Amino acid sequence: MDEPTSGVDPLGRARLWETISEAAAGGAGVLVTTHYMEEAAECGRLVIMADGRVVAEGTVPEIIGDARVTVVQAASWAGAFGALEESGFQVSLAGRTLRVPGAPPETVRRALGNGAAASGATRVFAAPATLEERFFELAVPAAQAGASR
Repeated sequence: MDEPTSGVDPLGRARLWETISEAAAGGAGVLVTTHYMEEAAECGRLVIMADGRVVAEGTVPEIIGDARVTVVQAASWAGAFGALEESGFQVSLAGRTLRVPGAPPETVRRALGNGAAASGATRVFAAPATLEERFFELAVPAAQAGASR
């Protein structure tokens, strides 16, 4: 199925994934393409492609492995976001925390400045990466390698 839930409402998506799971459990072979990592995580085995090449394959835990991201909790997430973005980090907002893949906490603390309070940072720590964060970690170098060919 090619992006089976594209344009489907949330309840319809949940029902469709239930149907797909039941079919697979019943012995049907299922091949799904999706750009939604949340949905990809529903699958028993993944093949992740970037720039036309396979960059990872396996189960979700195998693909994520021990990948970590740095999490920043800040009184003013906007100030911390701006400081990190200015320093060239890829930053995403998750709730009221910032997630910085590919950078250890010490590096992020330095980017936030001597007084982390200036950027509003109250806590900086490492956490397990999500499948989506791992995807970007795998896909960006592959795309850069493809561009340099």
